[in-house]
Amino acid sequence: MTRKDGPGLILAVDVKRPAEAERILDLLKENLRYVKIGPRLFAAGGMQFVRRVMRAGFRVFLDLKLHDIPNTVAEAVDLFARKGIWALTLHASGGEEMLRAAVSAKAGVGSSLMLLGVTVLTSMDQISLDMISPGSALQGTILSRARLCEDCGLEGIVCSQRSSPRCPSFHGQASHGCPRDQGRSGSPGRPEEDGLPGRCAADGGRLRRYRKTHRKGSIAVGRHVRIF
Repeated sequence: MTRKDGPGLILAVDVKRPAEAERILDLLKENLRYVKIGPRLFAAGGMQFVRRVMRAGFRVFLDLKLHDIPNTVAEAVDLFARKGIWALTLHASGGEEMLRAAVSAKAGVGSSLMLLGVTVLTSMDQISLDMISPGSALQGTILSRARLCEDCGLEGIVCSQRSSPRCPSFHGQASHGCPRDQGRSGSPGRPEEDGLPGRCAADGGRLRRYRKTHRKGSIAVGRHVRIF
């Protein structure tokens, strides 16, 4: 389930209780390595739960979309980097100073933590963007934030599959001379199944089906996974 340039599939553990998540992961441990933990499950289990998942052999993608003043985000990144987290999301709308502070904090501890920028939430469309940023074009906002993430030295971005082909490739060297490998894009997705609505507010409004997008980067799958 992994590829030479990174994970092809990341399981988003979208359940309410750590015990339920650990039961699912125990069943999948022979065939799965990468796991995404979001705010709800992190709030329920905290770092104790995350450490148990890592001790079980999984690499953890902590999807918290950090967005705060630069010093606060930098301190959080410093702590997560020391804990052995594989990847962590930051919201690109926090701006250049916040993103650069996060990259600097990670470099300061010599961590291999991947910092991924969230461009625009997949639940947002042009109408919802107009409400918070009148006059901003959705696609233009996504692209400008993706370029900002690259310029600031992040290792990749999280965006909808429709936006991924248009976003930077994240090749070469990061700013401030910090080396990084080929950058990555990650996308949430939904299954190739007839009858599912084209827009699902719970999963994000700009999603594509897996079959059409899984070759373009890593894809995170969650709510449609069923364990019996």
